[in-house]
Amino acid sequence: MNKGVIKIVSLLVVLLVVGAWMYRKQAFRPSPKEADRYSHPAGFSLVLPQGWFAEIDLGATPQIRMYPKEQVGPQISMFVKRISGDKPDTSARDWSDGSFQNQPARVYQKVERKMIGYRVVFERNGESYQLSALTPEAEPASSGWLRPFLESFRVERSSTAPSTQSFVLPE
Repeated sequence: MNKGVIKIVSLLVVLLVVGAWMYRKQAFRPSPKEADRYSHPAGFSLVLPQGWFAEIDLGATPQIRMYPKEQVGPQISMFVKRISGDKPDTSARDWSDGSFQNQPARVYQKVERKMIGYRVVFERNGESYQLSALTPEAEPASSGWLRPFLESFRVERSSTAPSTQSFVLPE
């Protein structure tokens, strides 16, 4: 067989394999489903990936902490909390002006021990919130499969949390 034909066939095979891998990676990315939305009694919510669980904290800093039910590999997580009183110091050089849900926000993203810490501080309805995620370096929360779940955040209403207990939501 001609060397030119072998090179062309080899290139086509490589392109086909890469294309199939990229399609598979996109096709199997989970997308947020409203049935998996968890609401905090303080009036904010977001959609969790299937196979994750949520811990609702009703304390002075209302928050939802979320983790996969089964961890394989690096520990990933995300949380959202309403900030009352002093906001976190977002003036350090690791923070930058950015946006979240097409509105102004302060954004932090830093690689630490092969994991990416991602935080965004923003305001909605006159209240401040911090949304955070810890993901493997290969899948940053700011652009990876977790992003649509972070973007599912919304404020339902505004109220103060009634107690300081914590509980895990049932499956």
